[in-house]
Amino acid sequence: MKTVLPSSSSSTAPFGVPEAGYRLPSTWDERYAAFDAEERREPSPFVADCLPQLPRRGYALDIAAGAGRHSLALAQHGLYVDAVDMSRQGLSLVKQRAIEAGLKPGKDLCLIVADLERPLAAPAGV
Repeated sequence: MKTVLPSSSSSTAPFGVPEAGYRLPSTWDERYAAFDAEERREPSPFVADCLPQLPRRGYALDIAAGAGRHSLALAQHGLYVDAVDMSRQGLSLVKQRAIEAGLKPGKDLCLIVADLERPLAAPAGV
């Protein structure tokens, strides 16, 4: 089996962010700090199309939650959401938007700061 690696000459990652920095929390904190109040509030068309097919109770996991457009849509639908992102600024925006939408962080959704590309620490005693 042949392994193909991305070219090292590639200089940008998604959204035109320099490749070396796009995985740094500070890069995303800066991006979310500059967000317009109305930017990226609506869920993607895919998530919006799926919502009617989802149960009104249950759990959802939003990995790379960003500014929370999917987390908030899922929570407003009735699901308890764990929103995970490496950016504290992004999750702060999720919290602010959740409160504005009448949701209760801690009750309707849980905000978790974590970089899921790095190994998670094992619980104590394991």
